[in-house]
Order: sequence, then C-alpha cells, then structure tokens
Amino acid sequence: MPPKGKKVVEEEADTTPVVLPPTRSMSDPRFIAEIMKCVGDGDLTGAMAKIVRAVNRNNRVVELQSSILTDTWFDNVAFAVERGWAPEKATGFLADMGELMELVRGNGDLCELSTLLRKILVDYHKNPAKDPALRFSVDDIAAIAEHATAGIIQHYRLYRLVFTRKRVEPETYSKTVPIVLPISPRPLRAALSLEQHHEHQAQKKVEREQRLTALREQAAAARAVAAEQAAREAAEASQRQKEQDEEEAANVKLDDESTQAILDAMKCDLDKALQHRHEALLERIAQLEGGCEPT
Repeated sequence: MPPKGKKVVEEEADTTPVVLPPTRSMSDPRFIAEIMKCVGDGDLTGAMAKIVRAVNRNNRVVELQSSILTDTWFDNVAFAVERGWAPEKATGFLADMGELMELVRGNGDLCELSTLLRKILVDYHKNPAKDPALRFSVDDIAAIAEHATAGIIQHYRLYRLVFTRKRVEPETYSKTVPIVLPISPRPLRAALSLEQHHEHQAQKKVEREQRLTALREQAAAARAVAAEQAAREAAEASQRQKEQDEEEAANVKLDDESTQAILDAMKCDLDKALQHRHEALLERIAQLEGGCEPT
C-alpha cells in the first residue's frame, strides 16, 4: 500500500517496436557499395568481414566451403572496383558470377558451366541495359570472360571436390587419467633405532655379497660351458677339414688316373694311325718300283 499523500505513477510498457538490423545480402547495391568503398580505401579486412557476414548469415561455422565462397566474392568485388564500375553495375555482375558458383555447387558439369558463361557474355552484348551507366562495353565483356575463366573455370575440379564431399564431423575421444596420490612419509615414531639401522645395513650388505657371489658363479659356469662348446666346435671343424682334404686328395688321384688312361688311349690310336699310314706308304713305293700305276 503506497504512503499517504503520494501518488502512484504507473509505468507504461514500452510499445516501441524493436527494429532489427536488415540482413545484408550480396544482391543489395547499397551493401555492395559499402564493400567496394572498403576495397577502394584499402580496408581489405573490413571488406572481407562484411562478405563473411553476408555469406555465413545462416551458418555461424566458417567451413572450407564458405571460405572459398568468401574468397570468390571478394575477388569479384575487387575486379569490379578495378574496372571502376558503379555499385548498381557491379551488383548485376556479382549476381551472374554467383549464378556460376551456384552451378558449380550443384550438379553442373564443366560443359554446362562454360555454356552458362557464354550465355551471360552474349546477353551482355546483345541485350544491353537501358541505362548507359549499367551497360558493359566490349572491353568489359572481354575482361569478364578472362576473369571468370581464370577464377572459376580453371578451378572447377577443385571447387567440385570441396562442394560435393561430405563434411566429416570431428570425433571426440575420452580418456580416463588415474590420479596417483603421493606417498606420504612414515611418521617419526615408526623410525628404526640406531642399532636396528646398523643391523639392517649389515643384513643388506650380506645379501648384496651373496647376490654378487651367485652372479660370479653363474658367469664362471657360463664361461666354462662356452669354452667347452668352442672346443667341441673346433674339434668338429678340424675333423671336417681333414675329411675334406682326404676327399680332395682322392679326387686328385682319380683325376690323375683318368688323365693317364686318356693319354694312353690317345697314344694307342696315334700309333695305329701312324702304322697304317706307314704300311700304305710302303705299298705305294713297291708299286712304283714295279712299274705299275698305283691304284
């Protein structure tokens, strides 16, 4: 209840409608004029920011596809600024370039893309705008053809690969890391006395000496086994070498006997041939002495 003598002022609800900022679009000549002004003034970051907001107005995640679209739009705007076109004229050009990119993003092939570009260029020439400021000259059409070919046609395969592949969602992995508490020191009341410490150290020394002795014995046994194995292998190698030498000597003896037999056979054949030739020669001499013609 309000205090006496004071009026209660009722606050009226604010019925003023909330005006939301308009959605910026690459088909708005005023928005294109803002971007062209940023490019002309050298504010490339501001121009890119405006294009990014327009391209990604329905998606806050900047992906590779939207990045390529942003770069393409920026190149087209920079080309329009370089040609010195008015924002209205640049808007028509950007709409046509956007139609080419939409065909690339769809299912259009390279032949369809080239046909659409040719149709756009022919339409610029045969159906000029009524306003002279919006018309494209022959030099403009040639420059547009070169710009679209270098910026879109030549990169068709790359754009198709980017725009047609499915986006791979990042995989999330979870790993449980155990927490290992540090070891707390023992309380002082649990400490050993000096006598117990000496006894413990002496026992550790004895155990260490026993381990060293056992290790030495194991090493000596291993060395003995290795020496025995080496001696046995040396004896086997010597026996194999002896057998190999005897086998080679027998082979040499057999080779000598075979060679001698071959030589004897060759000598016998040679003697027979000489004897036959000698007999033939004596027979011919006898025929010549007898006055007969040799047959």
